[in-house]
Amino acid sequence: MKLIVWGIGKLFYKYREMLMRFEIVKFCDNNIEMQGKSVDGIEIIAPVELKKYSFTYVVIMTYSAEQVYCQIRRMEISKEKILMYSQLWRLADNFVSIHVGKKAMRCKEWIIEKEKSVLLISHNFSYTGIPVALKNMAMILRRMGYSVVMAALETGTFVQELENEKIAYMDNLEIGYQSREMLDVLDRFKIIVIGTLSLYKMAMILEGSKNQVIWWIHETYEKYYIGKENLPLKNTARFLAGGERVKRIFEKHYEDVRIENLQYCLSDSNRSETAEQGKRQMMIAIIGTVDERKAQDILLEALINLPINYKELFKVIVIGKIDKNANFSKKIEKLAGRISNLEWIPEMSQAELDMFYENIDVLVCPSRDDPMPIVVTQAMMHEKVCIVSDNVGQAEFITQYENGFVFPNEDVSALMEIIKWLLANGEEKERIGRAARKIYEKEFSEEVMEEKLKIILNEL
Repeated sequence: MKLIVWGIGKLFYKYREMLMRFEIVKFCDNNIEMQGKSVDGIEIIAPVELKKYSFTYVVIMTYSAEQVYCQIRRMEISKEKILMYSQLWRLADNFVSIHVGKKAMRCKEWIIEKEKSVLLISHNFSYTGIPVALKNMAMILRRMGYSVVMAALETGTFVQELENEKIAYMDNLEIGYQSREMLDVLDRFKIIVIGTLSLYKMAMILEGSKNQVIWWIHETYEKYYIGKENLPLKNTARFLAGGERVKRIFEKHYEDVRIENLQYCLSDSNRSETAEQGKRQMMIAIIGTVDERKAQDILLEALINLPINYKELFKVIVIGKIDKNANFSKKIEKLAGRISNLEWIPEMSQAELDMFYENIDVLVCPSRDDPMPIVVTQAMMHEKVCIVSDNVGQAEFITQYENGFVFPNEDVSALMEIIKWLLANGEEKERIGRAARKIYEKEFSEEVMEEKLKIILNEL
């Protein structure tokens, strides 16, 4: 099989090893500066030269694939000779595999004789909210007698969690979700759970399929709804919202689509033992990838603005990946440099986070937009005081000074006053933490999700 690969950027290098299994005749790129150069001894040609060569497929390895596809079609190259990156599964069916532990097997081998099969699809396999929420749903479904597989467009470090829990998974679906082979895989499952609105294109593929589809929406940020006016599956899927705030935003955009609430669940890992701490610094934590939406700057500015007599009463721990090239990350690093009692820790696994919660007093989630962050629910489960902005989903469950704290979005002064009160009234944190735990038990426990899933699946 002879290929011409169009695009030699990030997407190509991500799947370079796979593409190199075939004969690559030439590379092609619109970038004039790249034309005439070579990669692995293979020349990069200009688009106008494309028709000079014999090839089986032009493979488009760029995220602007639709534009490039139209450009190639204008060259009068037949659509049968063009492959989008989302159709790479057509090159060889051995790419379609399900991983069970450290082994990989063909999909049809795994699915055989599994009547109650469920596929749960995420946008990626990272240590973020949606993969965690889907994994926990998968474990409940498995406990209910279903055979479950998790899948994601992009692979990531979270696959280690799936291997630890012995959950079967498929990764890198982005190279197959528009292929005939993908439809064959999807048809083998009785129920498909789509874990996020961002999988809009995946939902389009399921239009007219025989699968029972549950679309679990978690987005509240307006930009995620742009360009998605014609909602696929709106008359056939069961739509679930990850919280009341998500439900309100969704209904604003899709007035004619019925949606109901389903919170994610967390396995109870609270050790329910409060060690005698004595007089010590209050441990304040903020957890999440460093970006403007997570608003680490609001917390750091509040701590910097504290009166000097409060500065030695706390220690702040920031957990999360940082993009060294992003302007916001540089801002956070600069602010962090002004706080002497600050520690920065990279991304943690779920097991590490469970241990970490035992050592903190307060979790702050100042996000500018966050539908229902798992780290807040985890902290509540561990009986920790939570401070959230009113744009964080859990705000709907919090009563001020009773089971947590809510401050107006981006209000540095209001957040500072809450932290001052906690530093001055440290004896109250155990009472508030115990009350926060009741939110977890009522809204986010495994038992609550299992009961709701039984109703939903019986109705399906």
